[in-house]
Amino acid sequence: MSKPISPQDVYIYGLDTEENNPESPFYDERISLPIDPNKVKNVLALGVHVPLLLKKAKKGDCAEIPSGSLVAVDGRQRIRWAREANVLLEAQGEPPILLKYELETGSDAEIEAVSVATNAAREEDSLMVRARKAKRLCDRGYTVAQVAVHSATSAQTVRNWLKVIELPKVLQTEIDKGSVTMTAALKLGKAEDPKAALVEHKEAQETKAATKPEGSRGKPTRPKKPVKKWQAAMAEDDEGPLGMQAFLMLKWLLGQTETETACDEIEGFADQLKRAKAKVTRAERLAGKRETEEALAASTPPEPDDEPEPEETPEPDDEPEPEETPEPVKDKKKPKPKAKKKPPTKPRPKPKPKPKAKKPEPEPEEEPDITDGLFDDLDDDATDDDW
Repeated sequence: MSKPISPQDVYIYGLDTEENNPESPFYDERISLPIDPNKVKNVLALGVHVPLLLKKAKKGDCAEIPSGSLVAVDGRQRIRWAREANVLLEAQGEPPILLKYELETGSDAEIEAVSVATNAAREEDSLMVRARKAKRLCDRGYTVAQVAVHSATSAQTVRNWLKVIELPKVLQTEIDKGSVTMTAALKLGKAEDPKAALVEHKEAQETKAATKPEGSRGKPTRPKKPVKKWQAAMAEDDEGPLGMQAFLMLKWLLGQTETETACDEIEGFADQLKRAKAKVTRAERLAGKRETEEALAASTPPEPDDEPEPEETPEPDDEPEPEETPEPVKDKKKPKPKAKKKPPTKPRPKPKPKPKAKKPEPEPEEEPDITDGLFDDLDDDATDDDW
């Protein structure tokens, strides 16, 4: 057996690839089934103990799967449950679940034959066998919730199993034969004489089958469907709190679970359904009320307000008028003169910075006249003839 690997390292043909050809040896139409949360809880608590059967992809098997990669031959659902469990473990900071596997070799025809054989060779336990196993676990100290996790079912189903174990032997035998459902057996067990009640129940079933219209004779009859009101509710909400009911309905339609089990599972969610529906109704009522108020507010035009007249700002007087001094009144105290209100002082303007005085530029020196002193020896009275 090879070293355990992560479920993310295994390819599921048709789920991890866009190609989903029915002619491929790796094809399995069950990959589109909904994931059962009870199975995920089981893997989360106990891991996966049954090894997978894998094959190394070769060139030409699928263009989207690299050559040498591992492809699932058997154990596709276990891989899906382990992937979902690892998402929860990663959020909690816990180590992921690893899967054991064995490698298969052979031709495409042999690989497909192995896939068919491994699924066909399994046989699920009957209802009474599972009920007896649950009873033994409870006797060993396990709680109902723990038994539900180990059995990959709901706590309500485990409670019904424990009730079935207490029924008379004749009713348990009829459940094992499949002639009486678990729900019917539980009702018959409440009668004073369960054996006589069983005979009447069988006669009623035979009479009902004999009175069917001509067109329905010879056709396989389906078991009674779960409660109709739950069917209608599931049709209205396929993603909300009714997701589990829809999943159980699908399993029942595909023949993967018994009618009584589906009924018990659905009845176990009755309180949850009522609470969810009540919350939705309250939320819709509040939302409708809020929308009505907003619509009324939007449709009512606002009343035009009178424009307020601008207040006249009193012009400041240059000189305050002298206050009149009151005349002296006899036998009365003179009122104290009111303190004069000082006019608001305006902020003093900041003094402008004085311009820096420019340094006086030195006057240019006059150039000396080169003719100075040349004619000092001449008389001032000299005439042109003297020249």
